[in-house]
Amino acid sequence: MYNTAKPADAKDTGIVRGTKKSAMVITDFLYAARARLNLTADSGLPSVIIGNEVYRRGLVDARKRGVRIRIVTDVTKDNVAVCKQLADICELRHMEGIKANFGVSEFEYLSIGAQRASRPISQVVYSNAKEIVEQQEYVFESFWNRALPAKNKIREIEDGTTPVVTKIICDPVEVVKRAKYVIDSSDRLSACSPFDGLQTLGDVALDSIKEALDKHAKGRHNGVRWIGTINDKKDAEIAKAFLNMGMQIRHARYIPLNFSVTDKEFNFTVSNLEGGHAALSVLASNDPVYVAQFNALFEELWGQSVDASLRIKEVEEGKGIQTTEVIESPARSLAMASELMRNAKNEVLVLLSTQNAFRRSVETGRIDYKRIIANGATLRMLVPDDEGVKQIVSDIQMEMPQIEFGYIDKSLQTGMSLLLVDSTELVVWEMKDDTKDDPQEAIGRATYSNSKSLVQSLYQIYGLLWKQTELYDTIKKHNKMQSEFVNIAAHEIRTPVQPILGMAEILESQFTGEKLEITKDEMQLIIRNAKRLERLTTDILEVTKIESGSLKLNKQTLDLNIKVQNVARDAKDTIPASKKNSVQLVVEPEPQPLLVSVDKSRVYEVIANLLGNAIKFTNDGNIVISTEKKKYGGKDYALVTVKDQGAGIDPEMMSRLFTKFASKSQQGTGLGLFIARSIVEAHGGKIWGENNPDGRGAIFRFTLPLAA
Repeated sequence: MYNTAKPADAKDTGIVRGTKKSAMVITDFLYAARARLNLTADSGLPSVIIGNEVYRRGLVDARKRGVRIRIVTDVTKDNVAVCKQLADICELRHMEGIKANFGVSEFEYLSIGAQRASRPISQVVYSNAKEIVEQQEYVFESFWNRALPAKNKIREIEDGTTPVVTKIICDPVEVVKRAKYVIDSSDRLSACSPFDGLQTLGDVALDSIKEALDKHAKGRHNGVRWIGTINDKKDAEIAKAFLNMGMQIRHARYIPLNFSVTDKEFNFTVSNLEGGHAALSVLASNDPVYVAQFNALFEELWGQSVDASLRIKEVEEGKGIQTTEVIESPARSLAMASELMRNAKNEVLVLLSTQNAFRRSVETGRIDYKRIIANGATLRMLVPDDEGVKQIVSDIQMEMPQIEFGYIDKSLQTGMSLLLVDSTELVVWEMKDDTKDDPQEAIGRATYSNSKSLVQSLYQIYGLLWKQTELYDTIKKHNKMQSEFVNIAAHEIRTPVQPILGMAEILESQFTGEKLEITKDEMQLIIRNAKRLERLTTDILEVTKIESGSLKLNKQTLDLNIKVQNVARDAKDTIPASKKNSVQLVVEPEPQPLLVSVDKSRVYEVIANLLGNAIKFTNDGNIVISTEKKKYGGKDYALVTVKDQGAGIDPEMMSRLFTKFASKSQQGTGLGLFIARSIVEAHGGKIWGENNPDGRGAIFRFTLPLAA
């Protein structure tokens, strides 16, 4: 037994005694919840919650943090006032006669005994063992799905109407009487439980079962149907015995709830019916709404199960039956996955294709890494290629280096999650809302299968994905090495260029026109080629920065009109002498200042590139560069347009105009427009090009956001 305020180990289950220590455990429980907080309360507990400021404040604070709070309680005349206050804080439902007092969050479970409104809580049962937490989540969901909206019960009490009868039967004698009554009063009976439960029912109510089956044979009863899991020969023998009596029986691999339902009422128990134990308590109700819901649930399970005779044959022959099942309940599919991983013997393969899916699996502890490894199974996980994910992976591998991780490229992040266990069973989940923190709200329907063909197919696909991640990792390393090589090579090339260029310019300035060792034209040739080499190395470095994500912008606010005029003035000096008289460069600025926050050297580079291309491809006519203010998507932008009367854009180039090495010219690297696009987009703008409508020349435009 624990005597501390709250157990501290990773997996603790025990009893905490004393009013103060119990209050501390309850308070910590309320404040630790992140996504959901589910509580059941007898009729006395709501008054304790509302009357205790610490507990009430804990619920209010949880709601402010975005925690979904749900409470099932017994709303009575004595507590209706406090229940109305509780309904203002959380989602509240009513269940007649409920005696369970427990709470369950994503990580913890606690329970207390029956509670009086005036008595403080003095003893708490606490656990953070994942198996217990998951089990109690199912218990709560069963209560929640069968409870009525509290507002209806409150209205019934205030209006004086009679509620539908829903009650919990705890007396073992009454439980047996109830079982016989249900069978005797039914027009049809449908049940879902382990076959040990069927055997127990036969022990206490065999005469009633035989009478119902006899009525069915004579057409006066609609029959008795049973869904159970035939795990071994013992289950098979029980099923065969009742099949021979005339009962209809089907096998399901997994049973989510233990219940029976007739045309008039339903009965539900959370007791473990395996081993021949009778139910310790039964929840019974004649509410037509819930009777209809349980009948619908049974029909769904019946349709997903298989004929018991087929399963019996498989068990007797020592084989396993192959099934494929669609699971609508997220809670059920997650619990099934936990069970599969806990029982894994050889290998567990997991695919979590989004960052949030991986984060949820870690935060909620859905993947019990230690248990899988301790069982001797290997664990492989395909996760997104994301820096945050890699940091978490690093932390996990520090503790458990046996786990293998592969990183999925963004193009493969489909939202699907996959679990493969021992190459024999799988669960595949659809993503409903990846932004949710609670897995039960994030995922949608799931598919379970132990079909050999389907499992092996997905096993092969997983293997291919794993190999692809290895190839992807190799390519990334290669690209990194290539980028480093280009970076080093460009710097090495630039080193001799600078002194060559400097010395050539000095020699040129000293020429007097006489013939020396080298002519001025030859010297200019050296300078031109040196500048060309410098341009090439600069472009290579720019591309390397862009592709590595290290392109940095040193922004300052300036008038784009002035920048365009400065670049145009410099560009005029680059017009070849052969075109001086035939090509005119015209600037048409916006009358009002166009203030933009940009890296001025980068923007200079973009404008110079566009004007340089226009000059290169225009032999006769005007080149017009203009600026104007435009509004796109409700935001103000500066639009820069460069229009020439040159050769225009080759149709073959149009689709890859702004990609690397896009050029049909014998001069240039084809990197200019790629760099220009990257710079413009880094500033939050867009760039595009098209041919003039009259068929002569091209138009290039780009936008930059105006400064606030």
